[in-house]
Amino acid sequence: MRWGDIHSHMSAFILVFAHRYYALTQPDGTWQLPPVPAGTYTVAAWFEGEVRLTRQVTVRPGETTTLDLQVP
Repeated sequence: MRWGDIHSHMSAFILVFAHRYYALTQPDGTWQLPPVPAGTYTVAAWFEGEVRLTRQVTVRPGETTTLDLQVP
């Protein structure tokens, strides 16, 4: 591909994490992470390439943790 073939309206994002805990939203907006070890974490919600929202959440052993995010 030549650089002249790139369109200004096209974009891509490559994110590299040092962990395996991430999720993409489903068509209905829900998401679910794989089992996460107990602890306190910062969850970052991305939209169109930038972090739009962060929240701290505490995961307790043996419990399901629910977090409601509304990204502006």
